[in-house]
Amino acid sequence: MKRILKSAGTAGGSGKQIVRAYGFWLIVAAFLLAQVLIWFVLFQRFWFQDKSASSVHLYYFYAQRIAAGLVPYRDFSLEYPPVVVPVFYLPWLFSGPDFDRYFLWFEIETLVFSCSITVLMGLAARHFGLSLKQLAAVLLTYALAIVATGSLVQVRFDLLIAFLVILSLAFFLKGKKLLAWSFLGVGIMLKLVPVLLAPLYFIGDYRQGRKRFWLGPMAMALAALLIALPYALMAPAGLLRSFLNHLQRPVQLESTWALPFLWAKELLKIPVRTEFTYGSDNIVSMHTGVISLLSGLVLATVLALGYYAFYHSSREAGVNKAGGQAEIVRFAAISLLTFILFGKVFSPQYVIWLLPLIPLAMGGGRRMIVALFLVALLLTQYEYPYHYPQLVGMSEFMVGEVTLRDLLLWAMLVLMLLPGNLVPAQASASKERSADGHL
Repeated sequence: MKRILKSAGTAGGSGKQIVRAYGFWLIVAAFLLAQVLIWFVLFQRFWFQDKSASSVHLYYFYAQRIAAGLVPYRDFSLEYPPVVVPVFYLPWLFSGPDFDRYFLWFEIETLVFSCSITVLMGLAARHFGLSLKQLAAVLLTYALAIVATGSLVQVRFDLLIAFLVILSLAFFLKGKKLLAWSFLGVGIMLKLVPVLLAPLYFIGDYRQGRKRFWLGPMAMALAALLIALPYALMAPAGLLRSFLNHLQRPVQLESTWALPFLWAKELLKIPVRTEFTYGSDNIVSMHTGVISLLSGLVLATVLALGYYAFYHSSREAGVNKAGGQAEIVRFAAISLLTFILFGKVFSPQYVIWLLPLIPLAMGGGRRMIVALFLVALLLTQYEYPYHYPQLVGMSEFMVGEVTLRDLLLWAMLVLMLLPGNLVPAQASASKERSADGHL
């Protein structure tokens, strides 16, 4: 009799697991469908249909030259690192020289990135032990963030950066450390930003007591080297220029560092003008050169303080435990947001890097942080491209609008740094397991 009851209990448990698994994939599939509707219905017919601010024409220009057999960096100047080469060329394989078809296929490519992010976020939610209700909340937040950002997500390649960041984090959380480090190396060859996660991984490996924690950075360097090597052999100067181009940029109009100059012009009538260089509108005034150098030192200092905070936080949470792994997600978001706010360049598409991370970093202060994030995204969309010409003209209203956007992001950063205010959702997951199906 006991055996019968035990087997019945086992069957019931496996039945619940099957139901939960079906529930998980049904929710993920629903949000994948939502992504398709956002891309090809909402963005095409109802919301932010203006694609004039896209950079796809530039990507098409590069793809055209690659298709003609020209070698990037050697035969023509390419301002981005090497991973963009297949990203720009892939839509050409389906479109040929037809620009409208190329535009469509590039949008499809970004949709694939977004759908991949959705799946990875779902798997991360399951790894953290979230309930089905919480999983839906995470993916809904991501979908709303996509809508709030607008079709900028379709016409820039920054979703691939977000994808590589969340993919690397997913491998790290699952214990596949060398793969996590390797995808950081791939990300660095797309844009330097993913390297911000490297100190977090290094501290995490050190906290776990791994004797060969140096293997991770070597894997990252090797992955980056393998991608860069062909171009380094053919055109070392051109490849180097693609990295230096971003490091040498002046204070950009939308950055936090530009705001004092913009307000000084409005309130104190100090001479300030804009100049288009390095592919963006930048501030020209007294001392902007000094501020450009100072911004790098301040950014490095603040990032170092953030990593120090993670070092102590990970000791308390335990890197092998769910709470410690959650801290990596939290500080990954903090590191990227710090780079955006303290950097001398704040292009509107930079907010795309945060889209997968903020929904996963949920806990005590999640509602306020998510609300601030969504409003900041809407303000970013309002500024670019809708009213960007007015900002270039230094309209007082638009300067105030960008200031408000930055203040909301600063408030987010402060809330995320407060101890215990933002603990990713495992802390609250246990409270809901009795009321909802656990993944």
